[in-house]
Amino acid sequence: MRWLLASLVLVIPCFWQGHVQAGDLGSHMYNVWLAQLIERGQAPGLYLAPIRTNVLFDLWAARLAEWTGFGWGERLAVSTLVLTFFWGSWTWIRRMTHASVWPVAPLLAMFAYGWVFHVGFMNFYWSMGLCVWALAMAEGSLWERRLWWVLLLPAAAAHMLPVGWAGALWVYGQAMTRTKMRWKPWLLLGGVALAVAATAVLRMRYVTFWSGEQALAMLGFDQLWLYDMKYFAVAAGFLGVWALGLLFVLHSHWPGRLGYRKQVHYLVLTSVGVLLVPWVIHLPSFVGPLSYITQRMSLAAAILMCALLPLSTRARRLLYAGVPLAAVYFGMLYRDTAELNDFEDRLYQAVRTVAAGSRVVAPFEKDEVRVFAYGHIVDRACIGHCFSYANYEAATTQFRVRARGPNGIVVSDNGASLALQTARYTVNAEDAPLYYFRWIPAEKRFELRVLREGDKFQ
Repeated sequence: MRWLLASLVLVIPCFWQGHVQAGDLGSHMYNVWLAQLIERGQAPGLYLAPIRTNVLFDLWAARLAEWTGFGWGERLAVSTLVLTFFWGSWTWIRRMTHASVWPVAPLLAMFAYGWVFHVGFMNFYWSMGLCVWALAMAEGSLWERRLWWVLLLPAAAAHMLPVGWAGALWVYGQAMTRTKMRWKPWLLLGGVALAVAATAVLRMRYVTFWSGEQALAMLGFDQLWLYDMKYFAVAAGFLGVWALGLLFVLHSHWPGRLGYRKQVHYLVLTSVGVLLVPWVIHLPSFVGPLSYITQRMSLAAAILMCALLPLSTRARRLLYAGVPLAAVYFGMLYRDTAELNDFEDRLYQAVRTVAAGSRVVAPFEKDEVRVFAYGHIVDRACIGHCFSYANYEAATTQFRVRARGPNGIVVSDNGASLALQTARYTVNAEDAPLYYFRWIPAEKRFELRVLREGDKFQ
């Protein structure tokens, strides 16, 4: 019964506002609608590419939208992801520690609605949830250990990055099981050396970008740092609770023996990877780069941070401090997502004032620390009525909706898409007329401007 109750409580943030506010989620749902138009032959110039990855969430959301409509389809699709991630992480930690994981539940719930969720990387998020379930199965019964890899198939259809991480951990875990106790520290050093070598190869073969800020992501607490600096205080609170809990764990376990635990090795290797692997890699097969790698993979480090704490009874008791911490965190989320929903409602009403099928842009910049929350709200506001001309998915060639050159529905050039999103674009003849909605903060309303050839954003 408590499993059902915990699940119902866990998905409340998916239903407490008019829309689920999660960055790119608006773009995902908008492209689900575009895909429907393409399938009905109502989107000339666009087509659906037969891709094998970065697509699972879009297909699932599309099916639910057909059954229940876009509003409920969105909520149910996102709830599926949250439950997959939370219970997969919970089960993996329980099987690694052989201890009660309920005290860690408030922390896992916070990470379930962390940076990856609120940026809206839904395919990556679902892949991570499926991968931790697969790793949990690899720690289970005989039949589970034989079939754990089956979950990697849908995970790969969602995103390949967590699949590579999970596969590497499984291989390392198998090597660790077969390695004598005195050689395990050397095995860990070998794993770190391999991570360094792999990073060097990446930097030699591809154009990459690395930042010293990746050190903040090594322990995963940056997942709790969202819209502004008040979230950084919550992230620091988690780090403080974790550090005190780790002292209790070290008191209960001789540090030398603790160093032989599987989750410790996994955390070290994951954190080293987060630190070393570039956060942006330009792959030749895509127009847009694979970006935010570090910020994505810090979610894995966060899970493994939580996996250390159930090792001590005193630390588990301390983790009940996670309940008030989670209450503060979700309270802040409720307030901020309410503000976002009000903004979206006003934009929804504004775009309904233009003719159906119009090309619409609504670039909006706000002083945000780490989450680009407003950039794709116009996408979802346009569903069923107009076209979000700056929609980035077709231009990046990383998603299934693609464009065959200029089409009147979406820009096909990635640079033009970025310029439109940041209000640094000059309108061409094929773009006009372009309906530009400019936010007036003092009046809390949108001002409509019709842009013609040669016009610039002001």
